[in-house]
Amino acid sequence: MTKNPVELVEKRISRVKSGSRLSSTGQTNGKGHRNGCV
Repeated sequence: MTKNPVELVEKRISRVKSGSRLSSTGQTNGKGHRNGCV
């Protein structure tokens, strides 16, 4: 979907960092998940 493989890696890292916390709101990014959690 994304042309840059770096973006895919970043998305994977952000998913791993957020873990299952983002499973509910998987649409938010690393920054957005903070607002969602808090």
